[in-house]
Amino acid sequence: MALVSFSLGGSKGTQEGLNPAATHRGAGAGTVSVIAFSTDGRFLGAPEISRFESEDHVNLAGRFRNGIAAGVPFGLYEVGGRLPAYYSDSARVAVYQSRVTVVLGLEFGYEGPIAPPVLRGQVLGLSSVDAKRAFVRLTSVFAHRSVESALAPDGRFELCGFSNGQYVLTAVGERGVLATRLIAIPYSLPALEVRVGEDRATGSFKR
Repeated sequence: MALVSFSLGGSKGTQEGLNPAATHRGAGAGTVSVIAFSTDGRFLGAPEISRFESEDHVNLAGRFRNGIAAGVPFGLYEVGGRLPAYYSDSARVAVYQSRVTVVLGLEFGYEGPIAPPVLRGQVLGLSSVDAKRAFVRLTSVFAHRSVESALAPDGRFELCGFSNGQYVLTAVGERGVLATRLIAIPYSLPALEVRVGEDRATGSFKR
């Protein structure tokens, strides 16, 4: 269900302590903890680890107990997790420090889609240059997925291919981030607008 992304976890929830010299699998080992949230933000605890596969195709999923595995050799891994009644999520994870935390976002397994098939909106306040070169990206807060769309000359956009949950909508141009807004899917309001220079990333997820 989810696109694979690159994720780093660490002790005290940060990436501090990353050892750039440990570039080969087997140069050390760490303890990996995997936790799950639903895509709408509910804490689900430890998922079932269905895959924890190294670049040389060794699957260490069987080492995990209640979402935790010790002695995981340093390296890059593809991790997948699931729970009953939820779709799985997956991520690409770097294990190069003593403690690594992986957060997966699991979507509740509705039999049919309940989110609108297309999310329409408009970026306001674009310069003529930005309008030609900018785009919008909808990024899940909990799951490892995102979708993008180019902008029409008037800043309008359409996004599809997402599921229910909490998201950050970002307008991006050559100057970097032009605007951000937090939204929840399904989105039921008639107009979705974000203005250049506006940062609503500190707001709440309310539709």
